[in-house]
Amino acid sequence: LFLRPPNCPLMSLVQAKRFVAVLLHTCLLLAQGIQQLRTHNEFMDLLTRSHDKVVIVDYFSHTCPPCKMMAPVFDRLSLSQEYAGRVQFAKVDVYENSVTTSKMGITGMPTFQFFMKGQMVHSFSCTDENQLRAVTSQFASQVRVSQAQMSPKASVPQKQASVPQKQASVPQKQ
Repeated sequence: LFLRPPNCPLMSLVQAKRFVAVLLHTCLLLAQGIQQLRTHNEFMDLLTRSHDKVVIVDYFSHTCPPCKMMAPVFDRLSLSQEYAGRVQFAKVDVYENSVTTSKMGITGMPTFQFFMKGQMVHSFSCTDENQLRAVTSQFASQVRVSQAQMSPKASVPQKQASVPQKQASVPQKQ
């Protein structure tokens, strides 16, 4: 894999550090539950199998300064126990997965799209941490309410919060 001059311990140390960094980054993404959607089929499959959760997709680019600014915020949200079991976090690199980017009408980055039951319910572009947190909490709370309403223990119907919705249909697999 790596070529190095004979008897060069410094080079092997650099290569080992690079390998460890890649390994840690991969483990961090897996631990966070952020799914990298590399194809439109992966995108559609996630929406299909996540009907009982909110799916939040972050459309980003590695060369976009605002995206780099929001990435740690999105990462922290994915680690929050507040959203465990209720929210699925995903990322789409706009250059790697241009099909999904185009079909979903992405024109600016970072863009965050929220899906419930396979349908987009909200979308916005921003670099405002508070807005991302507020909208995430708002939709995640609807999942909790929906599950309580379906529970036989819920004797009084729960009132769902009013959420401004921007709905759009999701393009089907081709």
